[in-house]
Amino acid sequence: RVEDVGPAEVDLGGSDAPQAASSSFFASKEREAYAKIAAANVLAMDACKELVSAMRNHAESSQRDADIESVALDIRRILRELDIAKLEGK
Repeated sequence: RVEDVGPAEVDLGGSDAPQAASSSFFASKEREAYAKIAAANVLAMDACKELVSAMRNHAESSQRDADIESVALDIRRILRELDIAKLEGK
């Protein structure tokens, strides 16, 4: 039976009738498997693109958060300096 023969046991380039039948069977199965892999690859690439986009957005957001925190620290430092200057001026 063709189903009992593994792909490694079949010469896909063979010319005799049993191998030709097996060859077309496995060629069909190989095309089907390749199509499944190609479809899965497209999905994987799309998922990777979404992940990269999400990570880029997160990095940009984190940078904005860091910039905001830096400005907030500067404002607090300036307010403390103003308070000190007021106390020294009294």
